[in-house]
Amino acid sequence: MFTRLGSVEFLDTSMHMRLRAVRSVVGVAAAIGILGMAGVASANLVITPTFGSSITNDPNAATIESTINTAIGTYEAYFATPINVSIKFKEMGSGLGMSETYYAPPITYSQYYHALATHATTTNDAMALASLPVPLTANSNNPVTASSGINMTLPLARALGLNGTNFSGSPDGTVLLNTSTMNLSRASTNSSKYDLQTVVYHEINEVLGLGSSLDGNTTTPTTSPVNPEDLFRYSAANTRSYTVSSTATSYFSINSGVTNLSNFNQNPSADFGDWATGAHTQVQDAFLFNGTQANPSVSFTALDVLGYTPVVTGAIPEPATLGLLGVGALCLLGRRRRRAA
Repeated sequence: MFTRLGSVEFLDTSMHMRLRAVRSVVGVAAAIGILGMAGVASANLVITPTFGSSITNDPNAATIESTINTAIGTYEAYFATPINVSIKFKEMGSGLGMSETYYAPPITYSQYYHALATHATTTNDAMALASLPVPLTANSNNPVTASSGINMTLPLARALGLNGTNFSGSPDGTVLLNTSTMNLSRASTNSSKYDLQTVVYHEINEVLGLGSSLDGNTTTPTTSPVNPEDLFRYSAANTRSYTVSSTATSYFSINSGVTNLSNFNQNPSADFGDWATGAHTQVQDAFLFNGTQANPSVSFTALDVLGYTPVVTGAIPEPATLGLLGVGALCLLGRRRRRAA
C-alpha cells in the first residue's frame, strides 16, 4: 500500500517570499533523551505551536497536543539558536503529513557562506565549511549550479542573522496531520499505524530548513538557486551529485564526500531532499514501514551544518537509530510538485 502526496510552491509577489507546501508521508520515530549536556547556552531555540480548531475539537486533542509538544521539546533541548519559530498544527483527511513553509528572499552563495562561517560552533561546522569553496566575489556561483543563489526557509535565515522576517503575520510553517492513521502517542503500539511523533519530527525538519531544490522537478535544474542541503550532496569523494536521475548515487556528506552519513532518495516519486530507506529507519526517510520508530539522528547533523547551533558544541554524537519494530505496508514519503500561483 503506497501513499503519494504532492506539494505546491509559489511566489508571493507582495512579500517576495516563496511558499512551499511540502506534503510528506512519514513513518515512526522514538523519543530522544538528551542527557548530561554540558556547555548549555544562555538561550535556546523556541518553537511556538498554535493548534487549529480541527485539533482542539478532536476528542483526542490532549494526546495529540502532548505528542506535538514532546517532539518540539526535542528540538528546543538540542539546539541553542536563540530564535522563535512559529508553527501552526492542523488536521487533514488524507495521507499522513504536510507542511507549508515560507521561504526567505533568495540570497547569494557568498552571503550564505559568510553567515555560516560567522555562526560556526561545532567540529561538524568546521568540516562542512572546509568542503565549500570560498566565494571570491559577492556574486560567486554556488558550487552546485551555475547560479549565485541560495534558497532557505525563514527560520534558517533568522538562525544565520539574515532576512527571515515573515511580513505576512502568518506562522513560519503550517503542519497538517492525518491523525486517523497514526498512533497518537508512543504508548500506543498498533503496528498497522504510523507514529504521530515521527510525522511531526519530519515536518518540523522541513520547516526549519531541510529539503532540496530538486524536489518537484522531472529534469535537473542547471541554472537555478539551490537549497543549503544541496551543497552537501555527493556521489563520491570530491564529486558532487545534483540530479533527478533514479540511477544516480547521492548521499549526504559534510567532509567533501569522504564520509557517507546517509543516502539521499533518488526515486522521483518521493522527495530528493529526503533520505533513502536503508537497514535502519530514519525520521527523514522517503520510504518507511508502518509500525516502526526512528530518532532524528542525521537530520540533527544536517540542521547543525546548515546553520543551527547545538547546545553541545564540538563533535556531536548521533542519537542511536532504532531499527524496524514491525513489518507493515511500505509507505512513500512525499513528492513535491511545483506550480506558479
